[in-house]
Amino acid sequence: MTTEIEPRMAAELVLPGSGEMVDVSTPDGAGYALKALDGWYGELRDYLVSVLHEEAEQRGTKTLHLAEVTVEVWGGPDARLVWDVEKLRDLITQAGLPAERLDQLIRTKVTYDVDGNVARQLRGANPAYAAALDAAVEHAPARRGAKAK
Repeated sequence: MTTEIEPRMAAELVLPGSGEMVDVSTPDGAGYALKALDGWYGELRDYLVSVLHEEAEQRGTKTLHLAEVTVEVWGGPDARLVWDVEKLRDLITQAGLPAERLDQLIRTKVTYDVDGNVARQLRGANPAYAAALDAAVEHAPARRGAKAK
């Protein structure tokens, strides 16, 4: 009979950037380290992305084929168009665009969301509503995580 032992991290962690030693085996230490690492990771990620964007701009491509990995970059100051839809609708209609083509240009998006509070109220108020709610929902596993603020 073989017993597998789950590998454990050391109780103390040296925080990148500050070099501070933190006991991460306690909730206070783990929370403090998580907050510090979130900030450090965000800064590091922003720096790495800027290095890659500079290289992509220099090479004139959004796909970088590097020694160990291929990286695609996106975004930038002019990468996202923000339309004033009402102004566009008025100006393009005045220019003579037919209504059916206007509907193709400016699409309407409708999304639906279930209000959990109302669902709970309905579930408690009527067994038929509860049965309908149960039949129309499925449970999916959620990724576990934590974020320190």
